[in-house]
Amino acid sequence: MNLVKNLLIILVLTGTLFLSGCGDTPNKAAITGIIDHPHRMSLPDGTLIIVRIDDTTRAGAEGKKIAEAVMKSEGDALPMPFAVVYDPGKINPNHDYSVTIRVEDPGGAFLYTNVKKVNVITKGNAIQGIDVVVELAGG
Repeated sequence: MNLVKNLLIILVLTGTLFLSGCGDTPNKAAITGIIDHPHRMSLPDGTLIIVRIDDTTRAGAEGKKIAEAVMKSEGDALPMPFAVVYDPGKINPNHDYSVTIRVEDPGGAFLYTNVKKVNVITKGNAIQGIDVVVELAGG
């Protein structure tokens, strides 16, 4: 399983490096990792996977969105790789940032999310190879 995760991370990083050459702004970075679940499972076609980077500095307040990536499943299975491109110019080294994943069925119903906060970017936290475990929403 670790071999599969490592290969997926390599594919995501390769795609991220390719994308970093595109666009008008050379000042881009990416959070990359794996969306994981305790059991391997397929997602129905049309499932939306929303990955956000939020500034979560203010305890008890809703995080301020820094960047977001939305993927649409075509029968994909978890675990699956993700990448979110963001502007490092929006990052304050004294703030806290985290990744939130939301999985919605094709009708928009909330299915899965990460319950555990996953800190990224600042204060020694990673930006690559992040393992984000999602659980049944409300479960």
